[in-house]
Amino acid sequence: MSSDHRGSKIILIVLFLGTIWTPLLLSVFQIGIQSESNFAFMERRAAQAYPSTPWSINELSAYPGTFERAFNDHFPLRKYGIEYYGRLCVQVLGTAPRSQLLVGKDGHCFLGSHVDDRSYLAALTPIQRNEEKLPYEVAQIESYGEFLESLPVPAVMVSIPTSHVLDFEHLPDFIQRQADPDALAVPQCVKVMQNTPESIRNRFLLCPIERIRKENARYPLYAEKNFHWHPGRYTWLMASSIAEHFGVEQYEEPRSDVFQYESTNSDLLQFASFNMINRNTEVYRPQVWAELGIGDHKLEEAYPNLPPLAHTRYTVNHNRDRCVLVVGESFTPMLNTDLARYFGEVISVNYNVARFEPEARKWLDGVMRDVQPDYVVFLHHQFFHIFEDFMTDYRATQGTGPAVEQLAVEAESSGVRN
Repeated sequence: MSSDHRGSKIILIVLFLGTIWTPLLLSVFQIGIQSESNFAFMERRAAQAYPSTPWSINELSAYPGTFERAFNDHFPLRKYGIEYYGRLCVQVLGTAPRSQLLVGKDGHCFLGSHVDDRSYLAALTPIQRNEEKLPYEVAQIESYGEFLESLPVPAVMVSIPTSHVLDFEHLPDFIQRQADPDALAVPQCVKVMQNTPESIRNRFLLCPIERIRKENARYPLYAEKNFHWHPGRYTWLMASSIAEHFGVEQYEEPRSDVFQYESTNSDLLQFASFNMINRNTEVYRPQVWAELGIGDHKLEEAYPNLPPLAHTRYTVNHNRDRCVLVVGESFTPMLNTDLARYFGEVISVNYNVARFEPEARKWLDGVMRDVQPDYVVFLHHQFFHIFEDFMTDYRATQGTGPAVEQLAVEAESSGVRN
């Protein structure tokens, strides 16, 4: 055997042994191990724990599979491997590592779905018309109207058009081809408004689509790789529209002089597996809120009888009076500071997740009894919605009967789960 051939075999053996032993050594010395919090954020689940010693036949049979899943989740440098794979897909191949993410045109990215099932419901639902569902949605709005009538203060439901509607031209072609032209001209939530009795529409529904489109033509309301809105032109527009609806203030167009342009982090990074950057995002100048006297405070310090509740935000403007309670989902907290332009106190709660907290009902009871908001806003992206749990919790605090039966299809069946 020649020395060259022997040398090549030695190299292969060393590479093989290195490949086998390197992960074990990295694990022993805890090098390149992803933290539990980072794992949960990036993969939206907890890492599989290593199984305990099996003591039964069933435990023994399940042991290999459980151990393999745990080893994969705790594999050293796993984070970096997934990150580089995501970069390869998005930045080089122009595709997405998971179907929750859509890689669009001109540097844009969109939410495709909330689960990796290639349904793309989060992208398709806003740009398609569902005529069969329309009567049920209108009936649901009417039942919501009955609940809103029972509230002791004025209330409104707000629908937020998503980037799939406002930045349609940047969606990938295969999504654009599935769009309904009628839904692009008149989104489903606007169609529902048009078919809702005028007495309910004028009092309880708000989606100023023409204002939104006008501002979006002036400057894109969504950051190029975001699903959620951010505090900026869009939130100001909606806050001013809400204040106008309640007769608190006349509508004012957002002014450009309070904004600056920055690179920001995408809120879709967990689906891309790396930190995507939004270019030239229009954001507020840092001093804007201090100049207006607007700032966040702890709600339980202002109202000691309230139990702490996660997923809430409390914003105060001492130059204004009146209090507004905003109940919604993940879009909700970004609206606080702009609403504080017109209201002295803004309390928002992401009830989509807060409703599972054991103190949620007690918190709501305390807010309605001790804070006594002057107005209530129910906010949801894409369509008009009030969580059944909120109505149930509110009625329980008032000692009244069960909530009205929900007629419309639940948010998760539409692919909008947040």
